[in-house]
Amino acid sequence: MGLGAPMEQSMEGSWSAAKAFLCHQIEGLECLLVASEEEVCRVGEDQDAMQREQDVVWQDGDMAQWDKDVAMRMAIEQLSQLQELEAQTRQLQAWEEVAEMEARVGQRALHAEVP
Repeated sequence: MGLGAPMEQSMEGSWSAAKAFLCHQIEGLECLLVASEEEVCRVGEDQDAMQREQDVVWQDGDMAQWDKDVAMRMAIEQLSQLQELEAQTRQLQAWEEVAEMEARVGQRALHAEVP
């Protein structure tokens, strides 16, 4: 038994050293895992924030397009109204010319009748 005891102590010491080394490695890996999980959460939060910003940009773009569509419809309606007014104005001018001609003809007829 003289040789067995030192060998057992040596193996026990090696096993304790290996166990301590492995425990230290596990602790390091656990810390790394926690840090990785925190980084994943931060990246997820950053992605969520960027998605919200992109949604706002899309919404702003949609609103700008809507505003543009409304402005175009209003401009088309106003142009249509102006064209209608222009047609009515031409018609009134034609009636005015006819009325002026009839007035001149009537005045000439009156002057022609006067002896």
